[in-house]
Amino acid sequence: MLTGGIAALVLFTLLYAWLLAGYRRHWLAMPEFEVPGDYVPGVRLSVIVAARNESHGLAECLEHLSRQGYPQGLSEVIIVDDHSEDGTPAVAKEFEGRGVRVLELKDAPRRANGTLRTSKKMALDWGIGHALGDYILTTDADCAVPVSWMRDMAYAFEVKGWHCVAGPVVFKGEKRLFQCFQALDFLGMMLITGAGFHAHLTHLANGASFGFSKKAFEAVGGYTDNLHRASGDDLFLLHKIMEKFPVGFLKTPQAVITRAHATLRAFIWQRLRWGTKSRAYRDWRITFALAIVFFHSWGILLSIPAMLAAPYLFVPLFLIQLTLKSFSDYRMLKTAAVYFGQAALMRVFWPAQALHILYIAGIGLASNLFLSYEWKGRKVR
Repeated sequence: MLTGGIAALVLFTLLYAWLLAGYRRHWLAMPEFEVPGDYVPGVRLSVIVAARNESHGLAECLEHLSRQGYPQGLSEVIIVDDHSEDGTPAVAKEFEGRGVRVLELKDAPRRANGTLRTSKKMALDWGIGHALGDYILTTDADCAVPVSWMRDMAYAFEVKGWHCVAGPVVFKGEKRLFQCFQALDFLGMMLITGAGFHAHLTHLANGASFGFSKKAFEAVGGYTDNLHRASGDDLFLLHKIMEKFPVGFLKTPQAVITRAHATLRAFIWQRLRWGTKSRAYRDWRITFALAIVFFHSWGILLSIPAMLAAPYLFVPLFLIQLTLKSFSDYRMLKTAAVYFGQAALMRVFWPAQALHILYIAGIGLASNLFLSYEWKGRKVR
C-alpha cells in the first residue's frame, strides 16, 4: 500500500510537469491576434454589463467603454441592474446620453413560480433580449477594457468567422502580497486559456472579456439548461457553442483589466463560485487537468507529515514534488508575466508558490464539499 501511494504521488508530479510544459509550449506556438490597421468594423455590437452593487467601479468601466472609438451607430452599451442595494442604477443613468441604456432586472417578467428573476445569467439574458446588435460582448462592472477591445472582437467575428470569442483578463497595479499572488495566478490562467484553445483541448473563458453571436446563442438555447447555476455564464455557453460553431481566443497583451480582491473572504467566495461549477463540466479534459493539479497539491501537503514517520522515503519525495512543481510553475508564469508586461510580479513567486499549494488543495476540496456559497449578499449554488 505504501509503495502504491508513493507511486501515485510520483505519477501526479510527472503528470503535472507534463501538463504545464504542454500548455507553455502551445502558448509559445500560438500566433498573436493582430488586426490590420486599415480594418473598419462593419458589424453591430451590443456590450452587456450585468451589475449588482457596483456603484464604486461602474463609472470607470463606462468611461473606458465610451472611449472605444467604434464606428458610430454600430454599438451600444446595456447596463442591466440586478436588484442593486446601492446607487448602481443612478451611476449608470449618468451615461445614458453617451450610448448607454439602463435596464433593471426587477422589471423583467417573473419566473413561472412567481418569484423575481435574479442572478447574473438572468440579467445577461434580459439584456440580450433587448440588444440591437448581432454580436454580444460581455464584461464586468469593475473592469477597464482596452481601447481596441470592441474592434478586436469585431474582427474576430467578422473576419475570422468565430461565433464565440474569449479574451485575456489580468490584474494590474497590485502591491500587497495577497493581491500579487492573485495577479500571478490569473496570468497563469490566461496562458492556460489561450494554450487550451490552440491545442484544441481545454477550452476556458472569462466573462470579463467574452463575446458571441446572437445566432449561436439562440441556436444552443442560451443559458436555459444551466440557469440554476449562479456561475458559468461564460464557460458553459462556450462549450455549447463550440459544438456547432467556430470559436477562438484573442492572444494579445491588450487585456481587460480588473482588480484583485482585497480580503481573503472575498477571494474564497469567488473561487468557490468558480470551483463548484466543475461538477457540471461536460469536457472530461478539463476535469482531468483539474484532477492532476488538485491531487499533486495534496500530494505535496501530505508528504509533510509523512516525513515524520518515514523521512528516508518522504523527504526525497517531498523535494522532488516541490522542485518539479516550482520549476514548471516558474517557467509558465514567467512566460505569461513577460508577455503581459508584468514581469515584476515574479518577485513574489516563492511566497505565492506556498499560497498556491494551499489554495488549490483547500478550494478544490471545499468546492466538492459545499453546494452553496455567498456572492454579493446572496446565498447561491
